[in-house]
Amino acid sequence: MAALDKRLREEMQYEIRALQRRLGITTIAVTHDQSEALVMSDEIFVLKDGMLQQSGSPEDLYHNPCNEFVATFLGESNILQGQVAGPDDEPSLTLGESLRIPLAKPAPQAGMQSAYMLRPEAIEVAPIQRASNVTVHAEVIDRVFCGDVVRLRLQLRDAPGTTLIAKVGAARSREVPDLGSMVPASWRSEDMIIVKRP
Repeated sequence: MAALDKRLREEMQYEIRALQRRLGITTIAVTHDQSEALVMSDEIFVLKDGMLQQSGSPEDLYHNPCNEFVATFLGESNILQGQVAGPDDEPSLTLGESLRIPLAKPAPQAGMQSAYMLRPEAIEVAPIQRASNVTVHAEVIDRVFCGDVVRLRLQLRDAPGTTLIAKVGAARSREVPDLGSMVPASWRSEDMIIVKRP
């Protein structure tokens, strides 16, 4: 379907999915288009270099990837890498010299290097509208209106060199800060999923 324009391709994906369900047929499709795989599949098998990385429902793979490859292959994601700090009852991930991000329990042992995935849509940028237990301050270094979302690139103030991608729904696009603004960015520690590194 790569030769079709975007709108027609999306319509065809939904039509084919409806046809598969109506006829009750099993279909195996090979695609490099991640959004096509998410829309058309009941089960996805992610391969890398001929090796199965993970299989499961589109939702499960999107929200609970087993490793960094699957996390970055299925949708945009932020990978936060750092050292786990204790105590065990209040684990955190240290980014840069001193920024500590609270982690959900159970967490890896203190002292371990770990990588966590955080989806851009899990990050809220001022004004914050839902409960969260992680807040960092960041500068908006890129702002792109994409139609249904505004994509922001944020440079963390207390972890130089660490950037995050955040996505804000278009309904709130007028509230999105301008380039160069310093803003709070918040999320829930439960939205950070530990992933294996390659």
